[in-house]
Amino acid sequence: SNNCGLYSLVDFEDVNNTIQETIEIIKLDDFDFAPDIIKIDTQGFEEKVLLGATKTLTLHSPVIIAECESKAQKNKVNKMLDNLGYTFVGKYKKDFIWIKN
Repeated sequence: SNNCGLYSLVDFEDVNNTIQETIEIIKLDDFDFAPDIIKIDTQGFEEKVLLGATKTLTLHSPVIIAECESKAQKNKVNKMLDNLGYTFVGKYKKDFIWIKN
């Protein structure tokens, strides 16, 4: 498989038998931590994750690994990270890697 993660809380083949639940969403910037690396695999919500982590990315410059399902999604993530001083450095399967300049 090309999917490095290949795990999900949802069985996408049997969506009629899923449990719907309301969850609280917390921005990465709300946590008091200094990560060296951030792995993002959020099925198309990568931009929202990055928006909630701009302070963390600016202050701590972690390596970013993001799974992007399409070229268009990768380009959106790349543009956001480029604006924060990151450079795309490589790809492994569907995982794209950026480092701070």
